[in-house]
Amino acid sequence: MQRIPKIKWYQDYENVFISIDHRNIENEEINFTPNTLSIKFNSDSIEYNHTYELLEKINIDNCIFDKTDRSIDITLNKEGDENNHWNFLVKNNKNYKNFIFIDWSNWKDEDDDEINDESTASINNSIEQLQQMPGGMDILNNLGKFKENIGVDDKEEGEDDDEVVPDNIIESDENNNETNNSQDEVESINI
Repeated sequence: MQRIPKIKWYQDYENVFISIDHRNIENEEINFTPNTLSIKFNSDSIEYNHTYELLEKINIDNCIFDKTDRSIDITLNKEGDENNHWNFLVKNNKNYKNFIFIDWSNWKDEDDDEINDESTASINNSIEQLQQMPGGMDILNNLGKFKENIGVDDKEEGEDDDEVVPDNIIESDENNNETNNSQDEVESINI
């Protein structure tokens, strides 16, 4: 009896990664065409055999697979634009809802790297601007002193983490409690 294997997939800008997890994989045959992926193998005396029509074209010269006793890992190299994001693995995605799953532990949205790149670029740009300002280097050099004054601690994990709370914060909290208590009294009188 032939069956369709269950697969997990995720992607980056250049590749699509597919993982097939089964026990005792034998006699595997993985074939690529620009539009299809054919998977055939035996696992515990069951033959799995299916050809998938891929959503987009792949560069078959750069597609590879690796097999262990418990899995087949396939890398499909996307053809064309480096920012080619696939919404689905196959064209007729609805037919495979019980067989094709997203590997959420490795999944990246198409804009994840852009956000990180933009944030890093923004921070780097701010530092460069600060360095060019008169006195900017003094500000950067005194950043460590500033962190000490506001209580930021660069201790490694596992070191003593006893917090010292400055007196002005304690006084501020006491004032807030007094204010909150008087508001409660006013509300209870109005009721």
